[in-house]
Amino acid sequence: MGTRSVSSTVKASSSSTVNNVLSDGTKTPTVTLGTSLSATVTDGTAQGQADRAWSRYSTAILSGANEDVDVYDLGTLDIGAGAGKDALGQDWAVAEIVHVLVYNAGPGLLTMSPSSSGGWTALIGASGSVGIKAGGFAQFYAPSDPAFAVTDTSSHQLNFAASGDTCTYDLHLLGRST
Repeated sequence: MGTRSVSSTVKASSSSTVNNVLSDGTKTPTVTLGTSLSATVTDGTAQGQADRAWSRYSTAILSGANEDVDVYDLGTLDIGAGAGKDALGQDWAVAEIVHVLVYNAGPGLLTMSPSSSGGWTALIGASGSVGIKAGGFAQFYAPSDPAFAVTDTSSHQLNFAASGDTCTYDLHLLGRST
């Protein structure tokens, strides 16, 4: 088996231009607001590092249905290289998640929360949930050591539920191995 290494860039930005056309037409004040954040994540298992990356695209969940994702070892999930494996066919087992990105193509509302059994609570708490409307996304990033801790069998299951209509979503994880 070879040696896997990961290098990543995590970005978040927002930019808005606000124009105010005055009634006399002589002045048009403009202000630009926003921020742009970027972090380079190097290979490893310490602060500012990750050594595992995984993405799953276009997962459809019917309205009223839900699914659990085991962020510790992926359970039976297979993105093409075998159940519980990353895109290169290597086992996925993480002690921490550094970055989570969830995109909901819609058209329904996608709700992300800890599962009822073995729920992963480090991200949004034991009773928290995040609703992601169609076309929206949620992003979490913690470069600290530890990042978002994952504990196999007790805090490792993330639930995704669709309501109002089918949801088609993408899930991207960046983690640190056990």
